[in-house]
Amino acid sequence: MAELEDYSGEYKPDLKLEDFSKDFLIRLMHAWASAYLRVDEMWYSSVAERTSAQEAFNCQLAAWLRIAEINVPKIAKAANIQVNDIVDFLKVAQVLPDGVQAGVFEAELDIRSRNHVIMTVTRCRTLEFLEKRAPERIVSICHGIDIPINEKYLTVFLPDAKFPPLKLPDGPRKSPDEVPCIWELRR
Repeated sequence: MAELEDYSGEYKPDLKLEDFSKDFLIRLMHAWASAYLRVDEMWYSSVAERTSAQEAFNCQLAAWLRIAEINVPKIAKAANIQVNDIVDFLKVAQVLPDGVQAGVFEAELDIRSRNHVIMTVTRCRTLEFLEKRAPERIVSICHGIDIPINEKYLTVFLPDAKFPPLKLPDGPRKSPDEVPCIWELRR
C-alpha cells in the first residue's frame, strides 16, 4: 500500500501510523504538540474560573512535575536516548512535545562542554502569547512554572545537574527583539 499523504480518503479500520508519509506525520506531530499545550491552557482557565488563579497555578505546576517524571522518560526511551550528560539531555529536549520541534521556542546553544551549556531562548511563543493576552501571568509562568519544570525535566535523568535561569522576563519585554530568557545547564 502506498503511504498516505493525508487521510482524506475512505475510512480504514486497520489504519496504522506506519501507513502515513513522513510529511503527514510531521504535520500530525505539530498538531498534537499544539493540542498538548492548549490542554494546559484550557484546564488552567477552567480551574481558575472554578476556584482561584493560585489553585490553578498549584495544579498546573503539579501536573507538569508529573509529566516530567512520567512522560519525559517515556519519550527518551521511545527515541532510544541514553542520557549520560547534559548534551544527551538536550537530545531529549529536542523531541519533547512542548519544545523546539513543536515550535514553542527557538534557542541558540553555547555548548561549553558535555556538561555545561548556555541556552539563549531567542523566541518564545509562550511569552508572546502571555504578553498579548495575560501579561499578569508572565512572572508566574516564567519564574514559578519554568524554573521548577526545567529543573525536573533535567534531574529526572541527571539528579546532580542544575538548570538555573540567568535571565527571565519580569513582565512584557520592551521590544520583541529582546531575548526572552537565558538558561545555564550544568553538572
